[in-house]
Amino acid sequence: MKRQLKDLFIVGFFLSTIVLGIVGAIYGISTLSEETFLTRVNLPQGKFDEYQSFQELTDFILEKEETFLNSEIAFTSERGDITTTFKDMGVSMVAYESLQELHSFMESSSALKKTQAYIFGIHIKLPLSLDEDGIKAAFTESSIEQGKKNATLAYDYSSGLFVDEEQIGYGVDTSEIMKQIELHWLKDFTTPATAKLPLRTAEPDVRNDEIAALIPKLADIVEREIEFIDEAYGQTWSFHLRDHAAWILPMQAAETGFTIHPQNFFAYLGETFGPELESEAVSATVIENEDGTYDFEGSARFGQDIDEVKILADFMSAIHNEELSVMLAVKEIMPEITVPDSLSAKGITDLVGVGYSSFSGSPYNRIFNINVGMDIFNGTILAPGEEFSFTTLMGPIDGAHGWLPELVILGDETKPEYGGGLCQVSSTMFRAALYSGLDISARKNHSYAVSYYARPFGYGLDATIYDPAPDFRFINDTAGHLIIQGYTEDSNAYFVMYGSNDGRSVQMEGPIAYNYSKITEPQITYTSDLAPGVRELDEYEHTGFDVDWYRTITHEDGTISEKENFHSSYEARPRKYLEGSPQEDIIKVTISP
Repeated sequence: MKRQLKDLFIVGFFLSTIVLGIVGAIYGISTLSEETFLTRVNLPQGKFDEYQSFQELTDFILEKEETFLNSEIAFTSERGDITTTFKDMGVSMVAYESLQELHSFMESSSALKKTQAYIFGIHIKLPLSLDEDGIKAAFTESSIEQGKKNATLAYDYSSGLFVDEEQIGYGVDTSEIMKQIELHWLKDFTTPATAKLPLRTAEPDVRNDEIAALIPKLADIVEREIEFIDEAYGQTWSFHLRDHAAWILPMQAAETGFTIHPQNFFAYLGETFGPELESEAVSATVIENEDGTYDFEGSARFGQDIDEVKILADFMSAIHNEELSVMLAVKEIMPEITVPDSLSAKGITDLVGVGYSSFSGSPYNRIFNINVGMDIFNGTILAPGEEFSFTTLMGPIDGAHGWLPELVILGDETKPEYGGGLCQVSSTMFRAALYSGLDISARKNHSYAVSYYARPFGYGLDATIYDPAPDFRFINDTAGHLIIQGYTEDSNAYFVMYGSNDGRSVQMEGPIAYNYSKITEPQITYTSDLAPGVRELDEYEHTGFDVDWYRTITHEDGTISEKENFHSSYEARPRKYLEGSPQEDIIKVTISP
């Protein structure tokens, strides 16, 4: 037992001695002079043991920083010289917290921290903040930097094509400058009086000789007037390549030896034709009522985008083949159609086509009859293979069924009858079936040209009806059912076909008008309703002419139908007058004025 106590005493004695020694050493080190600790300071720029205090050292560093950042440095290069300062280049020091700690080292450091500093040294980092954007900005206003420029074609109206010459690009190498700044700072805090400005170069992708070689090939081509044509409305825009000579690029693989810069060409298409040709798709919802009928929320429309790639290809083909017109190709955008299960089961999921006409300027009775007629066909469903008959679905047309009297064409007369204006409805339906690519089985034009039916596409897209004949008919030759939405908006009538869109697209060509004729002698009808000798205009004269429209249907598999001709022959009609006569019976004769 005594032996164990003795051993414990010895161990305790030695441990106490060691602890006391360590404590004594720490205390001793902590009392060392400030000059001693200064010798332990390590900076990237070297050792600074000649200073008497930490305050002197930090003041020295701050002074060096001020000088480093604000001293002028002359950068020289083959592109020119520029004098600036590192401060103006956005350089700053971010080590103020470290300097503050160094400044108050003797007062704020514990004995243990001083011991650690004495043994391991005081390592201070003085990093700089380097702003690459600031460095770039310092050289922006100078002429040292310049952008790379490819050689391009240009056009002068007096001398023709010439080369707008290439330009080598020069840019300040900011990453190399940042390396140099850090190197000078870490070396000895000094700012060099002069320094060679590091530059990067960029060679042009298209050289002068490549562009010059194009001029003989293009001298005539750029003078051609090429027409861009909107096939749907027949609108045209003239285009001269000379006004866009800079778009032309050499391309050996092309048949012409050159091509057109696609992005510039596409931007031109969007700016010039986008407002006229592009539109967003419009969605619609079909709702099933409790009685099994259907209502519509909204009215769907196809959207349309310019097909930039195809137009560019067609443009280059036109140049190669010396053609002077390019059709403005468009891509159809399908709208979203929401339908109840009862319709989707019948294959009604898509927009198939739209027919439109304008009845602006119509009198009240005509507008009334048009609205009634449009409502009758709204919600009509056609099975696959079913033939639509306008007169059959229309039903009786008389006063007892709510129709109002309005002008209709009967033989060589134009006079009021019940349902006048229904031909606006049948003509709108004709257009809907026509532009949906459906099989038109029966259609007849009016006896003479009526201005209501010339809007908006021109004459030749009307379909006259009269109970029981003539009738307008078409066949649902799609794989699914069709449902028809009919409505008017302002002075416009619309029929919209919903069904299964099988990818067929319709191209229309027309109107092509010819065989114009006139009857110059007026027709006078004598009547007792006017005072003898008093003459009133009863009907304007109508010019006779023929009109052709051609329809081509492109199917989803790429097959193209035979061109269908929709022919209209409009009679010439004389100017008609009513003239008062003393005779009791109305005598109808034709005389010269």
